[in-house]
Amino acid sequence: MNKKLYVGNLGDGYTNRSRGFGFVEMTTVEQAQEAISKLNEQELAGRQIKVAEAHPTRRNRRPSRDDRW
Repeated sequence: MNKKLYVGNLGDGYTNRSRGFGFVEMTTVEQAQEAISKLNEQELAGRQIKVAEAHPTRRNRRPSRDDRW
């Protein structure tokens, strides 16, 4: 089962966009957990990156009670 990871606080040169974040898809859950534990809060090009499990975007998830006015 593939697992998608969020990688944040990247410089623009790594993503080719000005967003400063990207996503990586790992082949297994075990590989994803290993990447998170080894890379989260590590320094890359002078920045402390954030690596975490990606969550569905608002468009792809069901509305919750908190989304209602």
